[in-house]
Amino acid sequence: MLEDFNPEDDKITIEANKDLIFLGFIILRNRLKDDTSFYMSKIIESNVDLIISTGDNVFTSISVARECYIIDKESQLRMIDLKFLDDKKFMLKM
Repeated sequence: MLEDFNPEDDKITIEANKDLIFLGFIILRNRLKDDTSFYMSKIIESNVDLIISTGDNVFTSISVARECYIIDKESQLRMIDLKFLDDKKFMLKM
């Protein structure tokens, strides 16, 4: 990730935000459908390997996975940032 860092981007961001006045936060939540947890439990019971592939923030992904019982607080997770991998060389073996 550091390879992608450009100090000029910080200068642009600082300049664009210098005269802003902070008014507060807006929090949006996209709730799971009522039956999602039920169907996820059926998939888990069938011993299917689950992989979450998302463009969301990793903490959002973890929160959703906990909410529908894919993982719990004791689960061990593997996170892969695919944007740094060459598509032609990447192969996921389970």
